[in-house]
Amino acid sequence: MKPLLIAGSGAVAATGTRSWQVATTLEAGLSRVQKLARGAHALWANPCRSLPQTVRVETRLFAALASAIEEALAGLAGQSRRRVLYLALPSPSLGWPANLAERMRPMLDDLCRQLLISQWLYVCEGAAGGFSAAAAAFELLQAEPESVAVIAGADNWLEPVVLQRAFDAGWLVTDTDDSGFIAGEAAAAVALCAVAEPHRQRRQALLHRPVCSHSTGRHPPPQGELGEYARWAETLRRAITEAGLRGEHLSDSWSDQDGDLWRVQTERAALDAAQIPTSQVELRRPGALLGNVGAAWAPLLWTLVTEQIRNQPLPPGAALTTAASLGGSLIGAAVIERSAPPPEAALD
Repeated sequence: MKPLLIAGSGAVAATGTRSWQVATTLEAGLSRVQKLARGAHALWANPCRSLPQTVRVETRLFAALASAIEEALAGLAGQSRRRVLYLALPSPSLGWPANLAERMRPMLDDLCRQLLISQWLYVCEGAAGGFSAAAAAFELLQAEPESVAVIAGADNWLEPVVLQRAFDAGWLVTDTDDSGFIAGEAAAAVALCAVAEPHRQRRQALLHRPVCSHSTGRHPPPQGELGEYARWAETLRRAITEAGLRGEHLSDSWSDQDGDLWRVQTERAALDAAQIPTSQVELRRPGALLGNVGAAWAPLLWTLVTEQIRNQPLPPGAALTTAASLGGSLIGAAVIERSAPPPEAALD
């Protein structure tokens, strides 16, 4: 199946403490990644409107999600293509309401009217949910190549009930346990369009069809053991093969791994098993700066890669993106191929 063009992207990432670094230290440029103040902060930074701390959880989540979607569609203003929105949202098992999508329906319906989105669909939950959403979007654009598919995800581990559950489960970094993750929050979105043939005179990000697989991995694994990496490696191999590429074609690997030792070791084992030459591939782990952003991971990773392509004079190549839901129950991977213009060509 031909790749899809990432025609627009947008993201809202957390600011403050360790998460603030994502806006200043990643090499991706991040011109479209807006900084968002949350948690103990009372205000939202532009482009999110100011909200009191007492609003309902779905209202706070929606505000970030709406900003990311608006940014992703900004470059398509004036086009009359049919637009379909695919959503990845937080998992109810982590303390979020089981009917979160329905509780957000009035706000989502209103947003769709404003942005001329014909339909929105709640596809999947958790960190790999965006990969499932994008796989569904490929089916749409194969049948309706003139349409636009928007993949969006939002999550927030800083909601009190979610944070408490994560702490009780031993998932968070604490003063006595450094094997957990930093709680983060983000929303992100990408707009996908069918493309007959990549325009080699422009810098473009081309998303190949994502691959998803289920696993029974345990989070975290027993002390001294690697996480379940065989299924992860198989997912990476399939994503690369189905993109018509090999491991040596990759220049970057972006993942949701946050730098914890067992995660780093598990990721390295999966890459090695997938025959990806890690000595030649730049391993990028924005989770080490952002914290865990759950259902926002897939569109956020694709936004970061797209910004890198737009802002850095990189040669043609490909980046691997991957994320796994907590416990590894769902693993997603996708390849983004970049076209690059001659040095004298102008940016698109």
